[in-house]
Amino acid sequence: MENNLETWKKLYETTKIWSTKKPWLYLESNDWIQIEFDDMESIYCTIMGSMGECIGLSIYQGDSGLADLISISREYDDIDLSTYMMFDQNCITLYMGNRDEVPKHQKNIIKQLGLRYRGNGNWPYFLSFKKGFMPFDIDDNQAALLIKVMEKLLEIVPYYQKGKIDVEFEENEMIYAHIENNQWQYEAICIPDIDKFVAVIPENEQLMNKLKATSYNDNELIIDINYAAGFVTDPDYSQPINPLLVIVFDKKSEMIVFQEMLKPDDDEIQLALDFLVSYILQYGRPRTIYFKNPIVWCALSELCIQCKIALKISKLPLVDEYFETIRNIL
Repeated sequence: MENNLETWKKLYETTKIWSTKKPWLYLESNDWIQIEFDDMESIYCTIMGSMGECIGLSIYQGDSGLADLISISREYDDIDLSTYMMFDQNCITLYMGNRDEVPKHQKNIIKQLGLRYRGNGNWPYFLSFKKGFMPFDIDDNQAALLIKVMEKLLEIVPYYQKGKIDVEFEENEMIYAHIENNQWQYEAICIPDIDKFVAVIPENEQLMNKLKATSYNDNELIIDINYAAGFVTDPDYSQPINPLLVIVFDKKSEMIVFQEMLKPDDDEIQLALDFLVSYILQYGRPRTIYFKNPIVWCALSELCIQCKIALKISKLPLVDEYFETIRNIL
């Protein structure tokens, strides 16, 4: 694809200033900044590198972006759950990494611009994370957005560094940058309480009554939803997809009851809900369903309450083994 080299030249110039100013020395990855530009949804920023981890910047847009940022910032004991959260987000990220981490297309742009980078950790590269897809090259519009955000952050951080912004990050506050009377204002606000995982309420009362009237069977189910975490090419999409998998096991027999690989446009919550409805109508109500991903809770919690099915969060080694096998294949 053809790129606007002037935009990318400006992006690399801004990134050079970013690397020189080292804003990660003054803010930690959980010290967030909200920027309110006039012509777009709110931008939420996390600056990485303060603890010696990979140096970078991620930006999220709108309420859904903030919900993604909140979910990815939490610590999870389960590595598969961490994998799900990492891939189930929409954001644009700058990393400072090694030459072999730079996407081929961006290496070509660097060459066209006559730029030179040396040493590990000194090569800038840029990725777009989008739910249902593998991380991919950013486009010109995303490059322009990164420039705009980095330039504003390079103004904000010195204000904070000099003590001119009274913010208590440890008290669930973040910096809020916005325009008031044609002047940029920087102040502290509380981080909104936005939950990414909200239960689906079944609306078909007649169907619910039919489900509640079915008998229990002696089965217990294990249900999980997670990303394959591998490149899958699909002619319907211009970039590699990272398919979600819905998997259901019978707990006693450890046999697969249901599995399906989704495309990015598919609705995993509806699929899980449809499966359970169909299962109950055909086999009766299971006594217990085990899960670990909160997206399963979103899909099934209300139905399970009404049908008096125990929905229990649990470690799922059978599921872990399944996804390990899938990822080794991909």
